[in-house]
Amino acid sequence: AKGYSITMKKEMLRIHNLNCKYNPLVKLADVSLCLMTGETSGFLGLTKSGKNILIDILCGKQEEFEGIFYLEGERVDDMEDIYKHVYKISASNYLIENWTVAEYIYLLSEPSFGIYQSKKLVNKANSLFEELELDLDAGKKLRYLTELEKRLADLAKAYSLDTKILIIEDDFEGCSPQEIWKFRDTLNRVISGRMTAIVNSYSDQVLKILSDKYVIFKSGYIVKKCEKDYIRDKTHMEKFLLGTTVTSRKKDLDNYKNEYYSTKDIMYSVKNMVLKKGTFDFEFYKGEVVFIIDLDVKEKKHIFDLLSGRIIDKTLDIYLEQSPVSFNDVTDFVRN
Repeated sequence: AKGYSITMKKEMLRIHNLNCKYNPLVKLADVSLCLMTGETSGFLGLTKSGKNILIDILCGKQEEFEGIFYLEGERVDDMEDIYKHVYKISASNYLIENWTVAEYIYLLSEPSFGIYQSKKLVNKANSLFEELELDLDAGKKLRYLTELEKRLADLAKAYSLDTKILIIEDDFEGCSPQEIWKFRDTLNRVISGRMTAIVNSYSDQVLKILSDKYVIFKSGYIVKKCEKDYIRDKTHMEKFLLGTTVTSRKKDLDNYKNEYYSTKDIMYSVKNMVLKKGTFDFEFYKGEVVFIIDLDVKEKKHIFDLLSGRIIDKTLDIYLEQSPVSFNDVTDFVRN
């Protein structure tokens, strides 16, 4: 079908080690992610999770931050190079109801047409709609559009402005699920090979329909990046949004190991490690790859430093293949 060509996804926006402190309760800490062209990422998180700060940074509303940004593979030295390529779809965009669709799309971005040259604006907008296969009337006033048509007109406007990062901050009030699905089909066609899209909506329905993948924020950190289908149900989602304690998570992992491994498979053990939530023991089994998860980045680094011997702590009980060992320095540790 016209407009539906197979396009190789490429990197649009990459962020490395983004840190920002809006206030003591709202922050971003060591946030890294990559957004691809033709892909729609749903940002999820509770109040003060940090996702809205990232949106504000991309829109130029929050300037106090540290991090490295790449746009289409090129490092960005001036954030203005990102701001000018961001467009936000929001319900508040359609308040000027007396404007025609053509005026809404072009009047401010191309003032050379002049206020009274509406026919040129309409012709230009109709050509755009033909290119994007949109059934819209460029001469129609916004007040007479359906809620879906308003969003489609906004999508066309984003395309005309050479948008690279499209932010959809809209609950699609007044739209049925079928209309949101129709918007998704058009969205996929319009952004393919040209844009990456972010959905930051309070509506679970909008997030579920529009998103290809989820980026889940909690307390300033990204705690999960996954395909949408990875999340089984609401309870599964709540585990990421609300989190579990270190103790309960450790207990779950221990139960898993007891079921699948025997004691003789233990390769490396570290006991009596003192952390914020208490004293913990770690056991690592042959053939197992372990990933350390801790929302406190400093504690995560501390755990890794102790396990890897970067810090030698004489109070720890360390065992290799269940035999006690003592390391005097990092060189002695690395040898083993």
